[in-house]
Amino acid sequence: MNKKIATITSVIIVLCAVTLAFWQQTGFAYFSGSYQSTWKPSPCTYIIDTNGTHFFMINGITGSMDYCSTSASSVIQNAIGNISNIGRGGKIVFKNGNYTLTSSIDLTGVYSLSLEGETEPVYPPTDSGARLTLTGLSNNYIIKKIEPFLGAHDGVTISNLYFYGTNIGIPASRALIYMENVSRIHVGNCVMSNSRSSAIELNNSRWVWIEDNEIGIDNQTNQGNTRDGIRADGVSPVWISGNSMIGNENGIHIKSNSAVSEDIHIFGNQIVHNTAYGILLEKGVYTLWLTEILGNSINENGKDGICTTGQVTNCRISDNDIDDNSLTSSNSYDGIRLDGAANMTVWNNRLVALQGVQRYGITLCNVSWCWIEENNLNGNHQGAVNLEGTTTNLFVRHNGGFITENSGTAYYVADQGYIAHGLSSTPTSIIVASSVAGNIVSVTWKNSTHFRVAIKLSNGNPGTQEDIPWYVEYKP
Repeated sequence: MNKKIATITSVIIVLCAVTLAFWQQTGFAYFSGSYQSTWKPSPCTYIIDTNGTHFFMINGITGSMDYCSTSASSVIQNAIGNISNIGRGGKIVFKNGNYTLTSSIDLTGVYSLSLEGETEPVYPPTDSGARLTLTGLSNNYIIKKIEPFLGAHDGVTISNLYFYGTNIGIPASRALIYMENVSRIHVGNCVMSNSRSSAIELNNSRWVWIEDNEIGIDNQTNQGNTRDGIRADGVSPVWISGNSMIGNENGIHIKSNSAVSEDIHIFGNQIVHNTAYGILLEKGVYTLWLTEILGNSINENGKDGICTTGQVTNCRISDNDIDDNSLTSSNSYDGIRLDGAANMTVWNNRLVALQGVQRYGITLCNVSWCWIEENNLNGNHQGAVNLEGTTTNLFVRHNGGFITENSGTAYYVADQGYIAHGLSSTPTSIIVASSVAGNIVSVTWKNSTHFRVAIKLSNGNPGTQEDIPWYVEYKP
């Protein structure tokens, strides 16, 4: 009996050693990119590999080759189909190599699926990572997940992959990654370039994280995505952070045509050299509100750095660098343009035109209840702040380059003397006082640079020279 137990124990030890060696050989581990995954291996896990001409579907537990084909699409879809049939989710790991697709990778109907590359792709991209290429296809995405209704089959994680659209035959209506009616989407540490459409497009989806991706020009082909880096319609909540978006049409484009878009967080991104807008918030049929845009670098885009259209509400824009936009049409676009917005806070941003092409730091058109405070608005081509249409309940104060409040003492001022106020526009209120007991000082005239004072003695006669303390405000 003891001999049998010893034999069984030896067999178990050998099997464990073989299994460990297999994981080391395939490169599969619990670590994904820069974070540690809590997902545990299960029989519905597969590893996709290639020798350059053939593609292999390897069982992630047994190490057996379950399927082989010269078609990357066939092998990948077989792995997804097996996971879908088992019905409890899983992970597909792509070994480094080139995977040219003949059809879209369809994730529809699959629960809790993770697709990840063996290693994080290098930027600018090389052939060292796992590269999914869309070539010569019409009406296809690289990855799509279109569910019949929100919450039908939730959970998609995509990481460490390089998505590349190479053919001008790909229509503008197709993105590299497209998700509709999907919850719990996480796209991280990927590179996406050369789509004739958007890189990522989301429609009526919830709980979305898009983090630390390179979206746009790949520096090898110098081709970005011809529409948006990220396009999202009817989404909430969304976190977009740590991405680099270069050479797209719009860096980020949020809409509300299919459903309400709300609870959107855009922070810590580099959004530069896009041909149109850095960030475009476009209200459609439904509400677009509760958005914060924090700590981004939004520079040298073709049109406005940040633009809102329609009644976008309850948005906070703060701590961003928004410099030298309006590159495609000098002196035509602004750092920030709010058109029809309400309940907006624009605070502590740098909105500077170092190259002198950005028209205004901020344009406010038909807005209400907006707070514009403590921004750096120096050096823009036509001025710091531009007001268009009807604006109500604006609070514009303490901004560099746009002086809305000032004070001082003017010395030896005579009756009908002039005082320079230093505001960026004609004061809406002026307070003056006399330094001589019994004298009365009043304002008789004002313009964008000066105001005039009258000095009267207690008997009504004109006064002589005196020092006059003053305070002025301009409220747009």
